[in-house]
Amino acid sequence: MKLTDKRFWKFEAFTFLYAIGLILLVGFLFDKPIPFERTVYFSSLFLLSGLVAWLVANGKHWFVFGIVYEIIFMILWALMLAVAHYIEYDSLNHAIEDGIIDACVFVYLLVGPAIVMFIPSLVLAFFGYHLINKKSRDNEIDKNVIS
Repeated sequence: MKLTDKRFWKFEAFTFLYAIGLILLVGFLFDKPIPFERTVYFSSLFLLSGLVAWLVANGKHWFVFGIVYEIIFMILWALMLAVAHYIEYDSLNHAIEDGIIDACVFVYLLVGPAIVMFIPSLVLAFFGYHLINKKSRDNEIDKNVIS
């Protein structure tokens, strides 16, 4: 993958629009505006997830691409929650003492976004795959017709 690949940048632009749309949807569902800092943070998580998914699953079926994208986002989200938890308690010993409650909250904070994001992630993968690969399929058809 080269950074000069236009398909990658189109996908990242599509991912950014998807991120903003999903953040607005969450704000609408919970009737609270999402602060700008969180919007930037989540948008960067979405873009990083898109980059890694592009590197890992580019050229595969759109469903596989969507699942890889979702898994990568959940891993990044889990790492962010773990780091935030560690910073809040300032030591690992105190974090282990409240382990059961924290594990339940951790799973809740992972499962909630995973459920909300699953269908939109597959929609992103489907439309992204077909929009980006349409031109390359058209070029292949044109080459086959000419020869």
